[in-house]
Amino acid sequence: MKNHVQELQDKIETIHADYIKAFREIRASLRDKKVPFEELLIFLEDRRHDLAAQRDLTKKIAMEMQDADRRIVMHDAWFSFKDYCKAVENYFDASSSIARYSWFTQFIQFMKVSRLAGSEDEFFNSNVFGNDPREDIIHHISAILDRRLPKALEEVNLRYAVLRSQLL
Repeated sequence: MKNHVQELQDKIETIHADYIKAFREIRASLRDKKVPFEELLIFLEDRRHDLAAQRDLTKKIAMEMQDADRRIVMHDAWFSFKDYCKAVENYFDASSSIARYSWFTQFIQFMKVSRLAGSEDEFFNSNVFGNDPREDIIHHISAILDRRLPKALEEVNLRYAVLRSQLL
């Protein structure tokens, strides 16, 4: 049991670090106008595939472990284990509770919709509505980095800590 839980936690930490790094790179590129908008989309599309197999496997392991019938631990620890697995599963869907897109997929969709607003500028400084879509996207990334991803990881870490304490 401890090996399975630790393996999932290690995978989540790797995946989380990858999300943070990618979103920071995108935000820095948008702020500094280092990379044209189309290239940022290509970067995100490519980056989405980097750990896709690991993200998919981690989520599926968590989902399957929730449904396991074997209870080799005490009653309270079993429910904590199931809560932990559910938190891991929810981590991947935290970006959009309705559509349940992953973090990268949801953000790529957001960028594509923003692009369709009519900007012809390669650095995405303005659109037909007169606002600054680049700043809107930076604000969206900041919300992901500063609130949404940390909140999703916090729930996983809380459930992990509770479970580990019950396995002592």
